Amino acid sequence: MPDAPLFTVEGLVSGYGGGRVLHGVDLALAPGEILGLLGRNGAGKTTLLKTIMGLLTPREGRVTFDGADITGQAPFAVARRGIAYVPQGREIFADFTVEQNLRLGNLAAADCEVAYATFPFLRERAGAKGGSLSGGEQQQLAIGRALMGAPRLLLLDEPSEGIQPSIVMEIADILRRVARDRGLGVVLVEQNVDMVTAICGRCAFIENGAIAEDHPMETVVADPAILDRYLAF
Repeated sequence: MPDAPLFTVEGLVSGYGGGRVLHGVDLALAPGEILGLLGRNGAGKTTLLKTIMGLLTPREGRVTFDGADITGQAPFAVARRGIAYVPQGREIFADFTVEQNLRLGNLAAADCEVAYATFPFLRERAGAKGGSLSGGEQQQLAIGRALMGAPRLLLLDEPSEGIQPSIVMEIADILRRVARDRGLGVVLVEQNVDMVTAICGRCAFIENGAIAEDHPMETVVADPAILDRYLAF
């Protein structure tokens, strides 16, 4: 990994109410790198993304992005710095048109060309209501909305959920191309191992609120026991 990572988390402790979910997470990501973050339900994956994004305030530890300390900053400030978050379930506005949904990703943008260039079908469906789109189309809309702000880091939470396999791999191919062409860092929380192994160069495994293992993808593919340790029930 380069000496100057795009973002790091160090000793991150976070949770909800009086309970702790993360217990000292350490992680780093290089520009243009796609990192798979895997673990069982309740291991702390979503909590980590929300804490990075500023939706949860860490109790201990530090988050840095592009060399700046962003620990505990509000979500709008984190987004303004260049971090975008696509939550599990997509959270698009069903009664808004595709174009209206996209514009929420960057109210100052003159047009939606960034999203349309990435997902051309969105241009064709610009006037359609978000709720009329299929699950796979809604996921692409959510990612397109996130890309409207020209982020340098994209946090994705379970993007394959409820989507047919062929569309999942289509989205995976697009993410790989965007990361390569724009130097976009991606943290991908995902249970779909095929998607993770297809596009991630590295895989970190979270267990009981801490990173238990972190390997290059070729190591994970060569040793199925690694996946079994953290995904098998």
